[in-house]
Amino acid sequence: MQGRSATYEDDTISLVDLIAVVVRHRTLIVVGTVAIAVLAVLYSYIGPRLGVAPEREVSYTAEQRIVTAHLPAALAEHVSFDPVAVVRETLAGSDASVTEARSGDTVTFTVSVSAGDRQSAEQRLGTQVAVSRDQFAAAVGETLQPVVASYDAAIDEARRAITAVSTDLLTAGLSAAGGQNAQSVGTYAETVGVAGVQTLVDTITLRNRIAGLLSQPAALITVSAPTVDSATTGNNPSMLVVIATITAFFLAVFLAFVLEYIRRVRMDPEEVDKLRAAWRRQ
Repeated sequence: MQGRSATYEDDTISLVDLIAVVVRHRTLIVVGTVAIAVLAVLYSYIGPRLGVAPEREVSYTAEQRIVTAHLPAALAEHVSFDPVAVVRETLAGSDASVTEARSGDTVTFTVSVSAGDRQSAEQRLGTQVAVSRDQFAAAVGETLQPVVASYDAAIDEARRAITAVSTDLLTAGLSAAGGQNAQSVGTYAETVGVAGVQTLVDTITLRNRIAGLLSQPAALITVSAPTVDSATTGNNPSMLVVIATITAFFLAVFLAFVLEYIRRVRMDPEEVDKLRAAWRRQ
């Protein structure tokens, strides 16, 4: 029983002994930790100025959203123009980063540009969005102007037909005999029916809607206000100092226990013999 108790006591690690080791080597632990912390501060804050450490880089990303939708079905049936496809095409050849998000019939294009300073990012983004809007307006004009011209020609032709029939009726005289009057009214109704009064009205309405888009192409898209966000790359000096200090402290404590073990081995001949025997077996 006494042998077991002695073995148990020899194998037990005393917390007091551990603290004693730390206290005995406190100079090494404190000086080593402070030295590493000072070197970390110099490296993090002064090193970039001397070119021995990477500098932190700040980049700015400017974003702007362009929101558009497909034409209403009433217009899409008569106009082969898709605002979504045109906006996508105007942004395809740009050097900006473009993402697309769809919500129902509405499509949002997010245009983002990165640069080393805020002003450059805003200028590049503004230039890209302005170019896209100009190209969009040009595409609207190129596509819708011929459509409006064709509707104008059709409307003028229909008006001339109605005017000609009205002139004939006035020449014949509506106050003439009933038979002649009925014949003239029938001729008028037949001719106007061919011209299509309702069709004419619908054509004029459609033409005006298309002309409205032509005069205000910006109504097809909505451009939000630009936003600028900054991002920092590279090492964080404060974090680097904290990590270096904590690491130095634990390494100093570990070194203190190693030195303490070496000291005890030197004081105990049996431990030295064990190490020599182990070395020889290798």
